[in-house]
Amino acid sequence: MGVIDVIEKKGILVKSQSAANTYIKEFKAKDHILSMREAITRMIEEKRSIEDAVLQQLDSVIEEAVLLKSIGIITPLNVKIGDASHLIGKTIGEVRFWEYTGATIIGINRMGQLFLSPGPKLVFYPGDVILYVGNEPSDTDRVIKYVDKQ
Repeated sequence: MGVIDVIEKKGILVKSQSAANTYIKEFKAKDHILSMREAITRMIEEKRSIEDAVLQQLDSVIEEAVLLKSIGIITPLNVKIGDASHLIGKTIGEVRFWEYTGATIIGINRMGQLFLSPGPKLVFYPGDVILYVGNEPSDTDRVIKYVDKQ
């Protein structure tokens, strides 16, 4: 770059102060860019590490959910209330759910809000998900037919 001359047995001579300043500025710019690259590489590694930790936690949650579901005596089933269901606007007490289906309502999931053991005054809305239990495999068919009835 024409900044210095090396003179054997004498030393190093700076040929141009302006060329030396230019060299230093370029070196600092390259060093800064390399530092930024190293920082970005570290952040990418940290991101991967966080993603791995999230996936491990998700796997743990899924395992716990499967375990809890399989060890319980009661496994709740669910059915969603459609927009045209005859249940809409009526209370649990009015529709006499158990009498027509043989299944017992243990909860209602309404847009992510869970109502456990709802009383007879709870009113059904479109999109509600009924959580129920029953003794007979045929209960599921009766529940679906009853809920979908218009």
